[in-house]
Amino acid sequence: MNFTISIFADKNYYQETYEEILKSNPPKKWEDILGIILFVFGISLLIIDKNKTIGYFPYFFIGAGLYEFTKFHYLKYRWMKRMSNSKLININNKFEFSNEKILHSGSYSKGEISWSLINSIKKTKKGIILRLENKTCIYIPLRNFENQEQIEYILNKKLQ
Repeated sequence: MNFTISIFADKNYYQETYEEILKSNPPKKWEDILGIILFVFGISLLIIDKNKTIGYFPYFFIGAGLYEFTKFHYLKYRWMKRMSNSKLININNKFEFSNEKILHSGSYSKGEISWSLINSIKKTKKGIILRLENKTCIYIPLRNFENQEQIEYILNKKLQ
C-alpha cells in the first residue's frame, strides 16, 4: 500500500506532539503528580510532627516534590520555546509510505527511513508515534490520515 500524508508543523502541532509523546512514556507522564504527592506528604509530616522529633525529614519531601513538579513544567516550557523559535515551525512535511520505506521531505530535509529502523509503533488518543532506533520520534496526528485503512497499515507494519 502506498499513500502520502502531509503535516503542517505549527505551534499547535508541536504542543500536541509533546503531550502525546509524554503520555506514551508512563514514568514521565506522572512526574508532576509525583511532585505534588511528595510535597503534600512533606507538609503533612510537618503538621503531624509538632514535637520536631523527625527533624529535617519533611523538608526533604517538600524539596523533592517542588523539584519534580518544577522540572516537569520547565522542560515542557523549554521544549516549546525552542520549537517556537526554530526554523522548523510553520512548515509542511510530507511522508510517503510504501512497503519498503518511508520517504520524508520538508522545507529543510529530505530522506528515507527503512521500516526495519522503526523500534516501535504506538497509537495514542490523537495520533501515531513512530519511534526510531536512534530514539527520534515521528508523530502523525490521526486527523491527517484519509481513512482507517492507512492507520491500520502503519500499525500492522511492524508485525510483518
